[in-house]
Amino acid sequence: MTDKPRIGLVGCGRWGRHILRDLLSLGCQVEVADPDPAARQAAAQLGATRNVSDVGDWVDDALDGFVVASPMQMHLAHIDALLVHAKPVFCEKPLSNDAAAAHDIVQRAGQRLFVMHKWRYHPGIEALETLAKEQRYGAVREIHTRRLQWSLDDPDKDAVWDLAPHDLSIVQAIAGALPPPRSAVMHCNARGRPVSMVALLAGANGPSAHLHLACNWPHEERSVQVVFDDAVAVLADAYAEHLDIHHGDAAQPGTVEQVAIAQEFPLLRQLRSFADHLRGGPPPKTPASEGLAVVAAIDSLRRLARGEEP
Repeated sequence: MTDKPRIGLVGCGRWGRHILRDLLSLGCQVEVADPDPAARQAAAQLGATRNVSDVGDWVDDALDGFVVASPMQMHLAHIDALLVHAKPVFCEKPLSNDAAAAHDIVQRAGQRLFVMHKWRYHPGIEALETLAKEQRYGAVREIHTRRLQWSLDDPDKDAVWDLAPHDLSIVQAIAGALPPPRSAVMHCNARGRPVSMVALLAGANGPSAHLHLACNWPHEERSVQVVFDDAVAVLADAYAEHLDIHHGDAAQPGTVEQVAIAQEFPLLRQLRSFADHLRGGPPPKTPASEGLAVVAAIDSLRRLARGEEP
């Protein structure tokens, strides 16, 4: 493997340009496929070595792997077109909004497909995951996430498809797997587009997960609270410098312990994991099977919110 992995980036819109920037900073050589001439021009200005209009223009095996950052509705078609190269593919979340079609592509891709759940690479989430695995404060009983904001950056997805994958991937990291979806309330705007959801996932054993997400909230909030047997750990914000570990209970409040966390951006961390994999290192920690579980859970929660069988 080369020290400068050659990566094909599918899509160079607003988010794709952040990905291109970070891949270049990691020493990768990047080619971009995007049908928009303005996007290809921006990619060239940022430092892409070659720009094409379609993934079908990559007809040889000169590339070591691919990152898919196209609109959600195009993810599966682009992955399908890239499978012929038999190279690793890192796809932005969510894998798809079609659970059955996502299952098919995951089956055909095998071990070569990974999903970009960047919050799995957030230092604060990694710290919470470590606390859960070590059971330093006992077993995890509840996981509470709040992801609230005023609008969406991506018109391609509604609030549930845009925001829920983040928090479900966080639950995967801390709990080890997603509990079964149990109930959901989803509100839509006047155009019938979902703008918020409150959801519960819980099984007979293991922790329960309580999600609140919205794009109609006037004040942005990103928080994760994990209830252990003997403490409550809180990541108060995406940019928090530490976890707050609350000891004691309501009857006898105790102390608050602060655990410092690294400040490196999750996007850079997850792209480094992919670049290192292309250099011969271990695979990213977010396989397609986990991305598929997230898609299936969202599909079930939306059905529950509509009063249908999940």
